[in-house]
Amino acid sequence: NKLITKFKLMKIFLYYNDFAGGKRARKKRYEVLKALREENFLVELYLTKDNKKSIEEIKNKDLSPYDAFVIAGGDGTIWEAINAYIPNPTEQKPPLAFLPLGTGNAFVRDINLQTGDILSAIGKLKNKNIQPVDAAWVKTSNEAFYYLNIIGIGFVSDVTQTAQKFKFLGNIAYTIGVFIEALRLKDQHVNILIDGKKQNFNINFIEVSNTQYTSNFFIAPKAQFNDGLLDIVILKKLNFWKLLASFPKIFDGSHLEMNEITYYQANEIQIETQQPKVATPDGEIRGYSPLHIKCLKHALKIYA
Repeated sequence: NKLITKFKLMKIFLYYNDFAGGKRARKKRYEVLKALREENFLVELYLTKDNKKSIEEIKNKDLSPYDAFVIAGGDGTIWEAINAYIPNPTEQKPPLAFLPLGTGNAFVRDINLQTGDILSAIGKLKNKNIQPVDAAWVKTSNEAFYYLNIIGIGFVSDVTQTAQKFKFLGNIAYTIGVFIEALRLKDQHVNILIDGKKQNFNINFIEVSNTQYTSNFFIAPKAQFNDGLLDIVILKKLNFWKLLASFPKIFDGSHLEMNEITYYQANEIQIETQQPKVATPDGEIRGYSPLHIKCLKHALKIYA
């Protein structure tokens, strides 16, 4: 029995989205399973369904037999998985791990993973370096949910909606979205409560981030995913030409030096808009303003 315990194989629940990365994940599934089994992981494969069905099934699944809950897909797959995982009542839930097979894969950049880098991701499972991670809870006008990466309204949400049409092109889809939406740029008045302090702005967009990246944009350079704070990036009213001229700054974080950018860190944020505005958590299109957002410090554990 002692010998069996010493060499106990690691059992993982693999939450796999075949449709991630413009269906490229489906082509990589055999390669992923082969790589995991070569490392002697015991793999239980779960292929995702319509997100509501997957969320309900995993919410009610006993996760106690597993050593890791591995999410294979992109940021949208992570969003879907944690909205099942966090409410799941299993007392001892396994830590999360990630296989970056999606389009944007923004969250995993904060743990030094790149799109398609399966071997490095598996290496994190083997190393068993477990870290606490914050999550965020959001109440919109019509639903409540969790996210790990970022939520935005305004121009950024418009970009996300447009980018959906070009996701088959990979990460460049979001750059295309920026240029298309810049042509129909609009500002809007918002009232914001930041840790109880009232502010109001005419804005082009607001991002509330738990991590540094959204897609390949270095949107919140000061963000740390385990500090109990969310990073709020507000772009105040800007004209079309200045927006395009400043666009390259978002790749290296120098956009924070712009006069039109306001940056806060807070635990709780409330956002009201004059008309309901669609919200985009982790690249998904879900809910409408007003938004009430809270940081849930160390809500999760991950293999990092």
